[in-house]
Amino acid sequence: VLAQTFRDNDTGGIFTVAVNHLKSKGSDCNDVGDPDTGDGAGNCNLTRLSAAQALVDWLAGDPTGSGDGDFLIIGDLNSYDMEDPIDAIKAGPHDILGTEDDYTDLILAYQGEHASSYVFDSQIGYLDHALANSDLLSEVTGTTIWHINADEPDLIDYDMTYKKDAQDAIYWPDAYRSSDHDPVIVGLDVCDEIAPTVEVSVSRDMLWPPNHKYVKVTATVTALD
Repeated sequence: VLAQTFRDNDTGGIFTVAVNHLKSKGSDCNDVGDPDTGDGAGNCNLTRLSAAQALVDWLAGDPTGSGDGDFLIIGDLNSYDMEDPIDAIKAGPHDILGTEDDYTDLILAYQGEHASSYVFDSQIGYLDHALANSDLLSEVTGTTIWHINADEPDLIDYDMTYKKDAQDAIYWPDAYRSSDHDPVIVGLDVCDEIAPTVEVSVSRDMLWPPNHKYVKVTATVTALD
């Protein structure tokens, strides 16, 4: 996982994005006791589940030191929206759904159950996710999928392997067919949630000593915004 904290230049709002690419369903995880059990989740489901649980736990500790609790998890999580790893993320670090640390599947919330960003063997779904925690959810303005890749034929994709020169000539280096997945777009209107702080200390506690002589007082002010 790679996490990066951003600050909105206009509002001062801070949020952290964590991107990950969880283990493929086509990978062989037999050596770690995580084979395809035939339940439809493919190989390595337990590995992805463990990674998802570790991810939300790690973010809960504010790994970038942002001081702000707004977290957005994105990436190809190689799990469909009702599979164990996604359920684990939605349950948050406390592992209990319906509590204040939950994450929300933004694609499901904004695009519905029939959303898709990927085609496999003529079946559609989405492995590409955007999940916001409860602190960030109210600042999400929308979520959509940019359909530029998944529905395009392999003939014109970026992979030149096993193609003839005439087929390679069809390729064009623009946004379309830049992957076999469609990208997810999330709109945010983040606000400044970290209040400014001021600390003041003085070097003398008494301004008028018993001998009535003037004393030097030094005030130290530390402000952070």
